[in-house]
Amino acid sequence: MKNGDVVALHNKHHIRIVRLTNGCVDAKGGCCEKEELPLYWVSEQFVAVKPDRSAFPAESLFSFYSISHRRFIRVDSENKAVLAGPEKRLSNRIDIEEVFDVVEIKKTFDGSVIALRSPLTATYMRMTGACIDMQGIVPSSWEFLQVKMLQPADEGSSVDSVEAVVVDSK
Repeated sequence: MKNGDVVALHNKHHIRIVRLTNGCVDAKGGCCEKEELPLYWVSEQFVAVKPDRSAFPAESLFSFYSISHRRFIRVDSENKAVLAGPEKRLSNRIDIEEVFDVVEIKKTFDGSVIALRSPLTATYMRMTGACIDMQGIVPSSWEFLQVKMLQPADEGSSVDSVEAVVVDSK
């Protein structure tokens, strides 16, 4: 996964995909048994964004931006909940609540199996049925997410060029 890739976060055990709606992050959009995400499932598509390296130097850190809702996935540090952040431009400063360490569990022929860890709360995102939350231990294998590549970033593309495409498509 690299800066600007458009991805979906799929769980093979629950046969669901992480989605962001205006106020929340969940997996209630329905089961997705097919290998490909239906194009009209726009709430399940995220731009993988590398945060500013001066503020977040680790190579494995990413944020996930919903193109259709113009919000980042974020962690509520008090409740250890996963929420939709406030509406903002993709090129705006990324807050620590919106940063995840992408821990690669294994590579497969159709993507990477990952765990998402919040450096802020030292907790991991997990999917239990249609719910998404954070917990302090590495998730069980049935709670892992798989990155589904929907649209690779063009060579030499930047967040600004991705945002230009997003704005043009609205």
